[in-house]
Amino acid sequence: MAHVVSKSGGGKTFYAAKIYKKREERGFKNRADYLVAQNLFKRRQLLAIGKKTRFGRKLEEAVWQNRETAYPEELLAAGADVPAVVINFPQASDPRRNPNAQALLLRDIRNLCAFFSKCAVNADPDALCREMWDKYRLNEM
Repeated sequence: MAHVVSKSGGGKTFYAAKIYKKREERGFKNRADYLVAQNLFKRRQLLAIGKKTRFGRKLEEAVWQNRETAYPEELLAAGADVPAVVINFPQASDPRRNPNAQALLLRDIRNLCAFFSKCAVNADPDALCREMWDKYRLNEM
């Protein structure tokens, strides 16, 4: 499955495409922490996802792909430069609904810092996370 996002500006049109691999072909398989949200699923759906039934896996995949589409569209509507600056939000979590959001943010920042440290870009992931989380709590971002 493929999804294309476009944005026009300054006489140019920018595109970003997302090609979805089958779940079995991806390394990122544990999404439970990201899908924690109130009223996201009905009881039967939650049971199917928890038991990893065929229906549950199909439902989880559809929700995941819809989230990848919805977040960039919301950012674009809010005036963010999408695509190019913001390119991928598959695991975006709404901190108002997901009690794991801060821990997920810290883990992702640590992973990014570890990756960029190989390119001699050093940063303190814990300090960055604290700064971002404080700005979020104070409604500054």
